[in-house]
Amino acid sequence: MKKKRIVFFANTDWYLYNFRLPLIKDLDKNKYEIFLLSPPGPYGQKLLDLGFRWSPINLDRASLNIFKEIKTILWLRNFIKKNRIDLVHGFTIKCAVYTSIASINTNILNVFAITGMGYIFTSNDRKARLLKPAVWVILKLTLNRKLSQLILQNPDDLNLFVSSKLVSEQKISLILSSGVDCQKFIPNTNNNYRDKLKFRVLLSARLLWDKGIGTYIESAKGLLKEDHNIEFLIAGTGDPGNPSAIPMEKINEWSNHGYIKYLGHVDDMPSLLQSVDLAVLPSAREGLPKSLIEALACGIPIVSSDVPGCREVVEDNSNGLLIPYGDEKRLQEAVKFFLAHPELHAQFSKNARLSALNRFDAKIINHQTKKVYKDLFTKLN
Repeated sequence: MKKKRIVFFANTDWYLYNFRLPLIKDLDKNKYEIFLLSPPGPYGQKLLDLGFRWSPINLDRASLNIFKEIKTILWLRNFIKKNRIDLVHGFTIKCAVYTSIASINTNILNVFAITGMGYIFTSNDRKARLLKPAVWVILKLTLNRKLSQLILQNPDDLNLFVSSKLVSEQKISLILSSGVDCQKFIPNTNNNYRDKLKFRVLLSARLLWDKGIGTYIESAKGLLKEDHNIEFLIAGTGDPGNPSAIPMEKINEWSNHGYIKYLGHVDDMPSLLQSVDLAVLPSAREGLPKSLIEALACGIPIVSSDVPGCREVVEDNSNGLLIPYGDEKRLQEAVKFFLAHPELHAQFSKNARLSALNRFDAKIINHQTKKVYKDLFTKLN
């Protein structure tokens, strides 16, 4: 039987490597041939070294140059035809839209994975407000192909798309996250913060204001003034193409003042998580945050904003605590709660691991994604 050919199309090679590698490996072992597309970067070579077929595509996430964008779409359409692709799985809004346009007048199946609403839908600045109506129209025109299915990661996004009549509910699949490898991300049974000099708090995210990093810094300042033995860590890299990007000068300033320890990009996230005591993400909105489910898998309690995407991960007063977005005082109180109650910290840690195993294990998520593919191929036949 001829193997089905699937393209994964993302706006960074890092996304494919960091978020979708378990699914890529799973599909590659089964009845699919996998092709990977993204703009060039260091992770493209890593994917090649693992034996996968990765190709660079000239895609600029921030570009609004219509001629340049048409050229990219035509290149994608040619790639699909040349390699006799059966299904294209496009990640993020721009890749989903381009996937749909490139598949016009073909029998190519489309899966659109919108893993978060992004800058245009989370920001209130002038540029975002101007772009939002146009993007809304484009989404309505492109995400309703007959041979397509949209994957969203949280119920709030699903309700938004349905209530706005962008896509019918029948054409949406709700899959919570891209999953976490619970055999790789495991608890450190020897990590007992009562035996350490400092209680370590980690925020792992791209360096964007939307991630609540400002709230995190203000909370750190307040707690450090109280002379708690706490170390505040930030792991992540800049995102210059994003209007919400935090300048590196600001990160360095916070680090120089001793508010945070900036780790930059971390390849070995399991080891880092096994050394910390609390994971924090006071974000404005998420699809479903990978950093939090990785923390859960390592048995780390989590604290996050009560906003779409985050509230699906945090089981309040069980595996973590939910706080209002932008509330630095409540974030301080949450950190002090775990400092003051080691026995509850231990119970939250056990609950965190169980949450990851029961809800977010990559095996569960991969099975759900493969069912979307199978159902689409059945419709085609």
